[in-house]
Amino acid sequence: STKRQNGRSKGPIDLPFCLLVLLLTSIGLIMLFSASFPRAYYEDSNPTFYVARQGVFAIMGVASMFFVGKINYQRFRGLAKPLLMLSILLLIMVIIPHVGLTRNNATRWLGVPNAALQFQPSEIAKLAVVLYFSDNMSKKKEKMQSFREGILPYIGVLGVIAILMMKEPHLSGTLLILGAGAAIM
Repeated sequence: STKRQNGRSKGPIDLPFCLLVLLLTSIGLIMLFSASFPRAYYEDSNPTFYVARQGVFAIMGVASMFFVGKINYQRFRGLAKPLLMLSILLLIMVIIPHVGLTRNNATRWLGVPNAALQFQPSEIAKLAVVLYFSDNMSKKKEKMQSFREGILPYIGVLGVIAILMMKEPHLSGTLLILGAGAAIM
């Protein structure tokens, strides 16, 4: 059993989960190398350009996973509603002309044009929906059986986010958020 003290998670690492994450990450990097080798070779004369760059992000992601896994998840409850509001605000900013950044005929990014400081607000929205739904539904267990109080408010939240994301357009991100929200409900 896991003990939680002082906001820190105590207990062993879930070895099967950890191995699965490392295996899937490795397979993804191998597939990326296989698919990007010719393009990287002919464009940059460096066949490992894309896989090396993605490898750095993979290492940062796995390190972040271990770091966040040591934090007591109850501490994230207070961030649920503010993060949801922030994500909706950022999604609105993306669709404002000359604020959102466009790539490949899709306006999905915010940040500094032609710089590395760019991000997709839909990524924040994914996390926000999971945190908000999990926190809110765990507090309203008995009301979840009611359509009006248990389902309708969450459909409203998902609807607002889906409409904003489809304005970008970002179908894959919209489907992921709708699927995650439905799975949690």
